Amino acid sequence: MAKPFTYLKACTKKPFQNVFKMILWNRQLTHGAKVFAFSLLTVPPQSKVRLKKLAQKLGTDASSISRWRRQLLTAKCPIRDMEKIVDQPYQAKQVN
Repeated sequence: MAKPFTYLKACTKKPFQNVFKMILWNRQLTHGAKVFAFSLLTVPPQSKVRLKKLAQKLGTDASSISRWRRQLLTAKCPIRDMEKIVDQPYQAKQVN
């Protein structure tokens, strides 16, 4: 092993740390709502969130997804909209 394992907190940026802690330590959210919120963080900004597809990936039904979404809104920690955030697709930078 050439490099030692780095601590995750050291590798993440400050805004991501704040959002992560806001979700993780919120006592108003159930465990399912926290998993739903973390799964929303993994959706790329170029794509629209499809709740039916997300429910299928999480192994649950659409009613629990909508309940978890309502919990996120009442706990005042909205992660992202269900629509696209960025219109342009990701363009990789050229490697020198």
